[in-house]
Amino acid sequence: MTQWAEEHPVAIRAPFVVADPSRSGTGVLRALLILFLVIGGLETNRQALWYFGFPVPLQTIAAVLGIALPLISLTLVYVASVTLPRPPMRHAYGFRVSLLFVSSVVLLALGRLEDYNLLNNTFKEFAGFIMLPAWLLLGCQDEIWQAIRKPLVILFYISLVLILLTARAPVAVLTQEGFVAGKSLQAPRNLDTVAYAIHGTMGIGPLLFAWGMASTRKDIWRVAMIAALGVYVCVDALLFEFRGAAAAAVFLVLVYFAMSPIIRRRIPIGPIIGLFFLAGIVFVIASQTQSFNDLMRRFEGPEGIFDSRIDEAQTFFKDMGPIDLLVGRGLAGTYAGPQWAPMFVYKDRFVWSTNHFGILGLVLRGGVLLLFLALSFAVPYVLPKPPGWYANEYNVGAMIVLPLIMFNILCNPFDFMPDSYLGMMLWGLCFARLSTFAPENSWPQTTQPMIDSGY
Repeated sequence: MTQWAEEHPVAIRAPFVVADPSRSGTGVLRALLILFLVIGGLETNRQALWYFGFPVPLQTIAAVLGIALPLISLTLVYVASVTLPRPPMRHAYGFRVSLLFVSSVVLLALGRLEDYNLLNNTFKEFAGFIMLPAWLLLGCQDEIWQAIRKPLVILFYISLVLILLTARAPVAVLTQEGFVAGKSLQAPRNLDTVAYAIHGTMGIGPLLFAWGMASTRKDIWRVAMIAALGVYVCVDALLFEFRGAAAAAVFLVLVYFAMSPIIRRRIPIGPIIGLFFLAGIVFVIASQTQSFNDLMRRFEGPEGIFDSRIDEAQTFFKDMGPIDLLVGRGLAGTYAGPQWAPMFVYKDRFVWSTNHFGILGLVLRGGVLLLFLALSFAVPYVLPKPPGWYANEYNVGAMIVLPLIMFNILCNPFDFMPDSYLGMMLWGLCFARLSTFAPENSWPQTTQPMIDSGY
């Protein structure tokens, strides 16, 4: 155990006991985590598999892998419970996660009762929703974070290669004969390409950046993690012209610098100057491209940035009654949305299942009761934490990226389909860290920063 501890200095700074990796069952846990990410990668990149001639139909891939992801998540919870020491948690954490598990079953039943749930997506959303409480339990464990560090980086950059290879490949279109390749690229912003269909994995870029900045390791993996934010911006902002990607990157960097006096107990002048200098070079180069000009037109367009979102929110509240606002309409619930972009038509009305204000998606499914339960996992962010809590790189990484995650939940749409497995995993991993326990008397008394100041 002594030799292992010397080889893993981060682990011995964790706020609770870390199990020896040689312990029976840990290998199974690591294998399941890798299997989860492999299956998730296949699920997200199934359009690329189809493009490169993988013989299994797209619908079969989605169905099989969509069922496998929640099952593996629940299996991981069981294996972790019998393999790893149970970490002490604060703020009645276990009780709140249990409520979320129970809520998933209740919302499944409520969704099945709704007449207008014609898409019959209740079981699909249940498969996605159940992964959130599962990963809220898994995220408490340092060993889980340690085990997925390298696989997450590998998954991210493999997806980047696939996006670059399929950037001009027409996305598969469902016809009566099955899925066939689109005949031409007509949609703006490359939205009808295979690359766009598989770009969801880029969403882990901000977490990788925050985790890399929080880490004191000095290896190539940390460099790749920090660089992930730049890759995320180039793909989402320049290739697909998502306005929020560029803003998210700036916001995340500002959060890191704002938190540096708390996290590292000093102001990192050198890294601030270096990052802003690098960002300036990237900005100058990007400003000469057509993609940058197109992105700026989206910011300056006549529709405004939030006009469509406000329109969606207004129609949402017009359609939802008092009971609906209290308890929601269950998983895969719908509402009568704006007519300018109908999701589908049912009984002569335009029916939507998502909203650009993500928190309204929570209200749609579980009412304000689900919304308050979800907010309870975010409240510990502003509560005081002992100094030792910041000595854990996983806590710090989550602390840096969570403001961006919470902003995205507020202002961006999401659903609970199995395709959203990365969102459920990242939310669970990060929100779990807010309730981890770091007793003051378990740390040496020192006036030095609890985190190594090396970059």
